[in-house]
Amino acid sequence: MKPKAFALANNDYVHVAWDFGTKLTNCDGFAVYRIEKENDSKGTALPVFGRDKSGKRLKVSSEAEPIRKYNWRDVYEERGKRMRYRVVAMAGPNKPLQGIDEALSNWVEVTSHFGKVEVYFNRGILATQRVSDIIWDPTKKKPAFEKIEKMINDPNSKLRQSLSGQLFGALTKLLDRAK
Repeated sequence: MKPKAFALANNDYVHVAWDFGTKLTNCDGFAVYRIEKENDSKGTALPVFGRDKSGKRLKVSSEAEPIRKYNWRDVYEERGKRMRYRVVAMAGPNKPLQGIDEALSNWVEVTSHFGKVEVYFNRGILATQRVSDIIWDPTKKKPAFEKIEKMINDPNSKLRQSLSGQLFGALTKLLDRAK
């Protein structure tokens, strides 16, 4: 079976999944590349996250730290751009698995426009690594709940603005249209 990849986008991120048809011997994971131009056959390796010994977050490429599952979310894509994904089986860090074809996904665009419908999602209060990095430096003592609550309740807080995603703009657009 030829490897397959599929990409699905909403207004916030792209979800990429792949299938190589069988268990790959000596496979240590997968490198995933975002391709933004028709004539680009390589693309840019997507980032993955880890932590150093002090607990500080590190961002490295999926080539250096292969993804050890069969799907990934690209949360660093740029809205309004068209892209596709290339998935390469890896034998280890920076070492493609020889003799295995790569999987290439369909083209997608991160947008809120789907025909006559516009779709918006907010991020709510998510217990994600991104949010924990905003509210807490793991090398220090955990913040008191009151500090977190203050950040969420402050309309000018970067945390609150990021959690609302595009929802604030969508709601004000509805109100403007109602006038």
